[in-house]
Amino acid sequence: MKIKKLTPEQKASLEFRTDLAYGVLKTAVETRKEYMLYIAKTLYQYVLGEYLGELIKPTNEIVSLHKGGDRMRGMEAEAIQFLLMSDSYPRDSGNWIKTLDGVDEEPNDGMGGLKAWIDSKEPADTRAAVVLRSIQNRGREIRNDYQFNLIDRHTMILAAMDYVRGGTSGSSEEPLY
Repeated sequence: MKIKKLTPEQKASLEFRTDLAYGVLKTAVETRKEYMLYIAKTLYQYVLGEYLGELIKPTNEIVSLHKGGDRMRGMEAEAIQFLLMSDSYPRDSGNWIKTLDGVDEEPNDGMGGLKAWIDSKEPADTRAAVVLRSIQNRGREIRNDYQFNLIDRHTMILAAMDYVRGGTSGSSEEPLY
């Protein structure tokens, strides 16, 4: 199957949708307005998620793709941001995170340990795409961790998005994208 490259129009639309959702999430965290978190989640899930779904056809789910693979080229940063704010499908609620060896979370990374998952690579010895599922599931776990208040949970997600978007979120290391 020939891999389709994103057109400039598709890339611009993808970036616009991502920036819109990110802007609402950032404003929600900075102003501590919880109702805006629900607006941001809706934007990520439907405005960005549905568009990503159109771009990856005939594949049905973004988590089925390999992180770093040809089909993700040009949209990986946007896809990771979508996954951080989207819920996994019921059939994916298993222990995907436990399937990756060598991923050591740093609990003090300001991202709830997400940096290790964002930096991880697909295992070479498997056909199954596990990294994106792991990122999505870990993001969901953080968003649902009731030891922190709602804003603080999303502050960690926002820090991970800043890292993916090219900021360092307090880290002295170079960003992934």
